Amino acid sequence: MPVRCRYIKSIGCVKILAAFTFFFFGYFFLSEPTEAIRLETTWGERVDLSEKIVRGKVVAMKSHWNRQNTLINTDVTVLVDEYLKGNGPKEILIEIPGGTIDNQTQSVSDTPQFVFGNYYVIFLDTYGGVTGGPDGICALRNKDGDAFLVWLRAYIEGDPKVPKEGPAFSPRLQSK
Repeated sequence: MPVRCRYIKSIGCVKILAAFTFFFFGYFFLSEPTEAIRLETTWGERVDLSEKIVRGKVVAMKSHWNRQNTLINTDVTVLVDEYLKGNGPKEILIEIPGGTIDNQTQSVSDTPQFVFGNYYVIFLDTYGGVTGGPDGICALRNKDGDAFLVWLRAYIEGDPKVPKEGPAFSPRLQSK
């Protein structure tokens, strides 16, 4: 006996089947995880793209849920010692995706990773986000950090002898 659709007159079996197929395809095939595309930039390009560049210490980190309670974000408070480019308040707040609340952690790739108490040079875009994602911060922990600051100041001042690629050494971008 052939299968008949009871709703053929009101909605139509074809429409129901099409809607189910569309939902199934969209849910299972279009919801695959995606990767962020981030272009590699030089230190000089990050300087040029940044509205502000600060040197400061991370004095607070507080994770919280977004408004929909679906994602964790972390507010990073930085006590600014110096504005190397631009100007602003003595304390800034940078919100980055990911963090830990109670026993739940959400990790997001291609985001800056800050450590409480560490000093950084932070490149900021027009909206207060970090220019270049994880490449937009430089931990200042040793002689390389001092040399990076010398290069950065000279580049910002327009010294023609300073290479756009950055200092001769490769400073650690993130503190692990």
